[in-house]
Amino acid sequence: MNLSAERLCMPLVPQDKWQEVLDTTIRENQEFIPPYKSRGSLYVRPLLFGSGPILGVAPTNEYIFACMVSPIGN
Repeated sequence: MNLSAERLCMPLVPQDKWQEVLDTTIRENQEFIPPYKSRGSLYVRPLLFGSGPILGVAPTNEYIFACMVSPIGN
């Protein structure tokens, strides 16, 4: 994700912040993790996008970093 962010002139997400968000998101969604050997898994999708008032070809000054999860499988 940070390689893409750098290419798009977006701020990099520090590794410790990324890990904190990932751990918190998974912990708060434990009840949705499919059981072991169920052939299911928990899909994890980090997101980083510009959310400031600037619309155009210039980088914005506000960004949102979030992480979504969803159970997938049979």
